[in-house]
Amino acid sequence: QYGSFWLWQIRSTTSEIESVYASLYSVISNCNFFLEKVGQVEANTFNDSQLTSLGYYKGEVYTLRALAYSELIKLFCEAYDPATAKQTMGVVLRKGYSKTEAAERASLYDSYQFVLADLAKAEELLDSDYDQYSSDYATKAMAEALHARVALYMQDWETAIEYSTRLIENRAFALSSASEAYTGGQTFFQYMW
Repeated sequence: QYGSFWLWQIRSTTSEIESVYASLYSVISNCNFFLEKVGQVEANTFNDSQLTSLGYYKGEVYTLRALAYSELIKLFCEAYDPATAKQTMGVVLRKGYSKTEAAERASLYDSYQFVLADLAKAEELLDSDYDQYSSDYATKAMAEALHARVALYMQDWETAIEYSTRLIENRAFALSSASEAYTGGQTFFQYMW
């Protein structure tokens, strides 16, 4: 198992590498399918609460597509250098599902701009109602955390600080208090341990 890694014979066709690449594009393909078809569902939906849910689902899908692309970029591209990003190779950007698209790599700059555009849409569609430590859903906090991480990769320090500060100040992710009582004889900090 993992013999090629032990022998330092790692190639783009190594099955462990190939499967990660293919799996991330599979996630992107599923997201693109949803985004292509959701408009038809919205057009045939007349219930306001269902329309709200569909908007939230779209926000989740934009977040997941941004996550998949950010992982592809991180794993299969050079590190981001603002001075050379427009000339550096990025990833193939698949924007749709059923239409044929050229399999050409975008620049690293354009690849990250695509991720940021998806995150902007996600942050617009998601709300903070489900922000918690272990949510089963993509939340606004997740989109903001990913935005902070992508900003770090892009060496955009101000944006990284802005988005990580939002998470630090989000009450849903407060640190365990050593003075606030959780139960009769324990603080939140004691209960954590």
